[in-house]
Amino acid sequence: MGGKGKTTINQPDPINYAKEAFEFMYGPGSYQGSGGMTDPEFNKRLLESEATFRPEYTALELADINTMLEGKGDTKGLNQLMADAAKSSGETQRGELALQRADDLKAVQQLAPQLVQAYREADPESAALADAASARAGVATGMGAKGEELLGSKLRGASAAEKQLQAMGMSRGDLTPTEQEALISGRGTEFIQSTGELTPLEKRRAQQSARQASLARGREMGQGAQYNEMQARMAEELNKQQREIALGSQLLGQEANMRGSRLGQGANMLSQSDALAAQRRKELMQQQQLGSGLIRGEDAIQSGRFGQAFGMNRAIAGDLGSTILGRPSSAVSLGQQTLGSAQQGAAGQMGPQLFDPNMGINLAMQDRTNQFNLLGAQAQADASRSSGLMQGVGAALGAFCWVAREVYGEQDPRWVQFRTWMLCESPSWFRKLYVRFGERFAKFISNKPKIKNIIRVWMNNRIK
Repeated sequence: MGGKGKTTINQPDPINYAKEAFEFMYGPGSYQGSGGMTDPEFNKRLLESEATFRPEYTALELADINTMLEGKGDTKGLNQLMADAAKSSGETQRGELALQRADDLKAVQQLAPQLVQAYREADPESAALADAASARAGVATGMGAKGEELLGSKLRGASAAEKQLQAMGMSRGDLTPTEQEALISGRGTEFIQSTGELTPLEKRRAQQSARQASLARGREMGQGAQYNEMQARMAEELNKQQREIALGSQLLGQEANMRGSRLGQGANMLSQSDALAAQRRKELMQQQQLGSGLIRGEDAIQSGRFGQAFGMNRAIAGDLGSTILGRPSSAVSLGQQTLGSAQQGAAGQMGPQLFDPNMGINLAMQDRTNQFNLLGAQAQADASRSSGLMQGVGAALGAFCWVAREVYGEQDPRWVQFRTWMLCESPSWFRKLYVRFGERFAKFISNKPKIKNIIRVWMNNRIK
């Protein structure tokens, strides 16, 4: 086919995958218009080949595997070789490690004291600081002793105020009535049980009052006057009974109020005494908690001092083992390397591969890939010649959208629709004005949202 430039591209014929598979399996000319990979004749011949040769290849492969694993004749197999290698490697490894460890221990015992002393002499200031830290480690700060003292604090006895409140509360809270309460209660009980019986004096007063009333009405001492005297006496008895019952109720209420107030005062005093006792227990707990905190603080300080002294001395000496020995052990990986070599040999391919029709397809596809790579190189050369022109056209079209992009915003696709309308459907006079004054007009309305809203409505009607 011909490109837009001067380059001519000759496209190769398409691949017939069935033909390539047939001819790879059975030679050139064997395809003969067959129906492809699903052709009955092709599959029949393929099954016959697999049935004939696969068991033989499988038997050879199994024999190879068995020979490699078990050996043959005087030749040892992989299993025995691996067992012998593992045993020999283990013995070698253990022997080498034992010798190396003995030598390492001897070297450290001989050289470590000299090395530490040499480091200390080389840096006397650091050695002096480490000695000072070691001397300070273990020196008590006094916090622990104070903590032990506070932790062993005992609950102090009740104060005089607490004892007085306890005694007064028990006294005021006694359910037995006081002498005054008993007197008031007795008098109240007497009054509330009153029958209203009049004393001789009260009777005479009632009789005289009734007679005076009769004389005042002009009545003599007749039967009616006697009835009036009796009625006045009964009324006076009833009034007296009511007065005494009311007085008794008042006295009993007063006694109840006095007793309730006294019991309340006793309960309040006992509560105050309990509060003082609770405060003593709280203060004891706070002292014990403070003592425990001081002990932990002492332990933390001593731990930090010992750690600092140890770290400073260790920093001076450095890593003695690495400095003196300076090498890792090579005997550890000896057995692993031997086993790895044997396993790598056993992982190789066993015997030939059976028939694979896809091999012919793969070869054809690889050849076709090479052909299309050549076509791509030819097309790229032609495309590079026309890319400059297309970029210029795109830039020109994009430049005619100042007002639409300002009105809609660059992320709104409607400005592209308006550009299409302006270039293809708008009147020529409008297009000329837009191209000539569009950029300046877009700058003019950039900070005028009301004008942009009016223009947006007009543009929406154009792009419907």
